[in-house]
Amino acid sequence: MASTMTPAVCNTTDMVVDPANFTKLAPGTNYCAFNYPVALTNITSCCKGSPVYTYNNCTQYCAVNSTGSEFGQCLVSIDPQVNASGLAILYGTIPQKGAAATTTVPGSADCSSAGQNQRSTMAAPSAAKCDIYNLTTIPPWELNFTKGTAYCSFNNPVYLPNVGAACCLSNSTLQVFNNCTQFCAVDASIPDSPHNFTDCLNKTVPDGQLPAFQCDVVKTGAANGASGMDPVASLCAMLFTGMAVLAWIV
Repeated sequence: MASTMTPAVCNTTDMVVDPANFTKLAPGTNYCAFNYPVALTNITSCCKGSPVYTYNNCTQYCAVNSTGSEFGQCLVSIDPQVNASGLAILYGTIPQKGAAATTTVPGSADCSSAGQNQRSTMAAPSAAKCDIYNLTTIPPWELNFTKGTAYCSFNNPVYLPNVGAACCLSNSTLQVFNNCTQFCAVDASIPDSPHNFTDCLNKTVPDGQLPAFQCDVVKTGAANGASGMDPVASLCAMLFTGMAVLAWIV
């Protein structure tokens, strides 16, 4: 297999694929897939007893553990040139013969759970719709958190799984609202949480471009997950907006 594929047809941040194309894997196999212009044959250790296969001169895929193998993080650790923040990773199951395909869910960097992963990349909105320096208010019903949960949000046109892994609570998936605003629960017990969050963003956001963000606390919670924000709650001090372009700390 050639080590270099055609970059012109290899959009790393946009994956729309049919798992029926992954003919090298048996039905029922859990897999991860991604687009990359260079064949990464050295990442087989991130897969589950499977070589890394390619199709369409761009998409690479392999079998993974049924519980996930922290595929994205493994991929980056094996091949540092891969930027997981801008790399769409799909997780799914090869359909049984004659059966409908399991919905392929674009996953977060660890590709750990098809049910919880959010989209690795979003449709590219116009700058006016996703201004990283102009925060979007998330409607209360979109906040799927329980009462008292502290959370932070920021705008970015590309889903940043590294931020979720590094800056959010370990049990909180980075969520997306309106194809632009990303948010997750944070540890409110850490002193000066906004400062910690901005440091974390600065270390994980690519190109060192730090978006505006804010932190708040959920005021109410309901069985359906609806919730609201309390501007005068005890954690109101967490409200903070960072609007700076800082150097990316590796």
